Amino acid sequence: MSFKNFQHFFLLYLLEPVLKWISKKINSKPFPIILNDFNGWKFAENVFILENLRFYKEEEGNDDKFSKKLSSLAQIYVNDAFASSHRAHASIVGITKYIPSFAGLNLLKEVENLSRVLENPKRPLTVIIGGAKIETKLPLVSKMHSFADYVLVGGEIAENDKILLKIAHEKITGQKSALIVADLTQNSKDITEKSAENFVQISKNSNTI
Repeated sequence: MSFKNFQHFFLLYLLEPVLKWISKKINSKPFPIILNDFNGWKFAENVFILENLRFYKEEEGNDDKFSKKLSSLAQIYVNDAFASSHRAHASIVGITKYIPSFAGLNLLKEVENLSRVLENPKRPLTVIIGGAKIETKLPLVSKMHSFADYVLVGGEIAENDKILLKIAHEKITGQKSALIVADLTQNSKDITEKSAENFVQISKNSNTI
């Protein structure tokens, strides 16, 4: 990665916008602080926020020493990030080995809603999947084939991995969903208008998405 690209990446993921939002919400101006080698900010006597931990390679590597150092900053850990909970990172998995850990209210709500869908969904049930990483999406698509009524696929995987998706669908035996892979525009920036209209129509006729 060039210095220019790295600089763009760094600026893009700084938590400065989050700091401004929190500052307005609690009417408190933060000031920079270093906590056990972690860069962060202090809002009040016992209210701190750390800079984006993904700037540390040890975070994504779920490094044990890093996890232990992170855990030393608190007595209790609460995970309220449902969308990130599948990642085996230090701030999600590693830290739980060292201090009592709990699910946050939003995380619990997400799990409860998902459980209802998985156990007794209102049909027709439609699953919409997008993104770029086929290695993380293909297992999910394969699992949904025997559960959902429709699986709609958009994003980069729709263009680059259409054949893999269809092969995985053909391997499913017994009852399975209808697989619909979107066509992308010429610049591959979005799905075509026809695909979008098809997705909208299927979604309108679905009771669970």
